[in-house]
Amino acid sequence: MSVVELSDEENVAILAETFTEGLSDIGDKTRQLAVLKRLHELLDSTTPQHYIYETVEGCSELQVIRVGGDQRIYCRLVMGIPHGDKHYNVLFVFYVDPHQYRPDRLTRFDQAAEQRLEEITSFEGVDAVDDYLEAMDAFTADDIRQRIDRLED
Repeated sequence: MSVVELSDEENVAILAETFTEGLSDIGDKTRQLAVLKRLHELLDSTTPQHYIYETVEGCSELQVIRVGGDQRIYCRLVMGIPHGDKHYNVLFVFYVDPHQYRPDRLTRFDQAAEQRLEEITSFEGVDAVDDYLEAMDAFTADDIRQRIDRLED
């Protein structure tokens, strides 16, 4: 039996423009809802790392969250930010697709994931992280729930 550490940190997501474009491109409202509900589950969880399915082959930082049998969210989850005074787990969400990705795009997202990882881990204090999350328009589980509710109406 494996042990999964519980997290007391607040989970937040930063959604890249490429993610919101990809979500719009899905078109099918049911499939869009499935993606948003999966993000909400992760953000509302005490074990957000449990939702990471794999790291993309050939990429060093880009991770995958599965949504159903064929949709994939390409992201990077950073746990325990800032180091030494853990307040947040930050999910950078780059892209979503029906598992028909192009390798050149994944390489670009992997580079973006590495850059975001370097940025978010460089902060020394909670105030700096708070400012960064505000500037990046970070989403909480409640924010994602509101989007789900609007889409379901």
